[in-house]
Amino acid sequence: MKCVSSVFLLFFSCAIHSASITWLRTDAPPFSMPKNDSQQGVCDLVLTEIIRHAPHINHQVLTIPQARTDHYLAQGDNVCVPCLIKRPDTPLIKYSVATSVYPDQVVISTVQKKVQITAKHEEPINLQSLLLDDQLRYGQSLGRKYSESIQNLMNNIQSREDVTASHRSSDQANVLGDMLVANRIDYGIDYPFIAQYYNNKHDQALLATTKIHNTNSQPILGAVGCAQKAPDNFAASSIELINRVLAKDILPSERYKQHQKQWLGHYFDDFEGLYDEHVLIKKPVTGTGFSDNQDK
Repeated sequence: MKCVSSVFLLFFSCAIHSASITWLRTDAPPFSMPKNDSQQGVCDLVLTEIIRHAPHINHQVLTIPQARTDHYLAQGDNVCVPCLIKRPDTPLIKYSVATSVYPDQVVISTVQKKVQITAKHEEPINLQSLLLDDQLRYGQSLGRKYSESIQNLMNNIQSREDVTASHRSSDQANVLGDMLVANRIDYGIDYPFIAQYYNNKHDQALLATTKIHNTNSQPILGAVGCAQKAPDNFAASSIELINRVLAKDILPSERYKQHQKQWLGHYFDDFEGLYDEHVLIKKPVTGTGFSDNQDK
């Protein structure tokens, strides 16, 4: 059986155009850590494990600013991204099965500013009320994307003039914290572990998080994504291979589950239950190039 599996993976490896994948790794700790950091980021292990379990592919890793991801995906090259929010496939991106379960995104502010924000907009936060408050300044790093429920609300309420965006190209996950501490903005929206990472890095509780009322009925899932505009059915072939490696070798492994739990586990009452329900593959991955494990 092991030999059959190896032959199958080799077949799909050879089917990928030029047998190569360029991985777009964003410069955004704690998702991807700097090379000289001994700690692996939230998305680092899934990338190293895919590379390890698909040795017949020529893997290249390119570190880019987060805001440049869509640009590279649209160029028609053989590129994949190891760290995306899982969504339905688009003309730009084909997604893998889920690789992570993320906590709900939260409002992040300084500890002092949280008192003012929650006094006006309750706790958990009434996000619509907060976004309509023109006395409070919202900000984000350039290229930051949100869960569907939050993004839809922001699109309906805010114009580009309402947003203070940082164009800093490196260390983008720390951009939000730096803007808050410098009092350039009053609040932003991101995952709670972004604030925790920033506080740990500075050895003090500079940032505070506040839950958002009624943001998500479904968990936010992470996934790998590959470029649909690449030639020779690259995205479908790549995701087919990646899904099989994920399902067989990576997602069920205790090492990978503990790595995810270390970063994300304490934001859930039952992380292992959610991981088992939304990430572990209960059915064989079909030959379609994509398996939506929401139905498992």
